[in-house]
Amino acid sequence: TQVPVFPMREDRDFVYLDGAMGLSLKELRALSECRLTVSEQERMSDLLDRNSNGQLSIEEKSELEALVDQADQLSLLKTRAQYTLYRLAA
Repeated sequence: TQVPVFPMREDRDFVYLDGAMGLSLKELRALSECRLTVSEQERMSDLLDRNSNGQLSIEEKSELEALVDQADQLSLLKTRAQYTLYRLAA
């Protein structure tokens, strides 16, 4: 039996995150291991380095902001998935 989290709700087939997204265990595991692509990571690193030297155009600053936002959202989703998997194992 799976133990739903965020909020606690029972369902035989899915785990719920924030009461809105039903995910299977396989999907939770995949989400918990997600990361930016190598090219996105490299691009963000380049933009961060150049930003610290004041070398970004307005478009590149927007691109960097979007990549940072994407990384932040992914980190939150990964954390929720990992927490849910932890709770299910308990």
